[in-house]
Amino acid sequence: MKTIPLPLNQETLFVADTTLADTLAWIADRCKKPGFARLLTLNPEILMAGHHNTDIASLLATADLTLPDGTGIVACIRLCFGHGIARVTGSDLAPALITSGRYRIYLLGSTPDTLQKAAQNPTICGHHHGFWTETEWPGIAAYIAESKPDIVLVGMGFPRQEQVLEKLKSSMSHGIGIGVGGVIEMLAGVHPRAPQWTQNLHLEWLYRALKQPSRLSRLRWIGGFGAYTWSLWWQRRCV
Repeated sequence: MKTIPLPLNQETLFVADTTLADTLAWIADRCKKPGFARLLTLNPEILMAGHHNTDIASLLATADLTLPDGTGIVACIRLCFGHGIARVTGSDLAPALITSGRYRIYLLGSTPDTLQKAAQNPTICGHHHGFWTETEWPGIAAYIAESKPDIVLVGMGFPRQEQVLEKLKSSMSHGIGIGVGGVIEMLAGVHPRAPQWTQNLHLEWLYRALKQPSRLSRLRWIGGFGAYTWSLWWQRRCV
């Protein structure tokens, strides 16, 4: 699968030039192999977190597949590399995996009530809410492994969901972990996905922030991401 290199701190993120269909094919193939893989859904907020923190940058760089989830990531690559790529979101990927009926899927995160609503599909082989202590984690990890999921969807927000998936690697001999942010709430119908017209206008991120005011404080990444994109564009222009 072709990738686009995005520099990040002392690391490089290789963003997949893919489609939803090709990503599903990659997942189907990877599930046949041993070992637990981690799939990252990258948006500008996550990229900026890695830009300011070397530990987070290293965590991002170790993902087995990085998808261009955010509109800003797609726009940055188009501007800096002159190459158009498709946006592949966790909001599209998670429902596609569930409705395919091909996989045993474990849901990890959100509140107990929301999780119960999201876990009604028969493909869901287990679930656990996102609130626990460090002493409880080994038992939770063991229970997830005993459920033998093909896919673990973790909705806890970044960076916790990626940190949890990285820790889960030591307990899992098979499968793929995907950080999906607020997708569990979408599956439960608590926070429905933004209307198609906002997606078409590349304003889904703004719509979600306005519908959930708690997200507005998280938009501080905008200025930094603009500076990152301009810097990368200038560096590539001068090569």
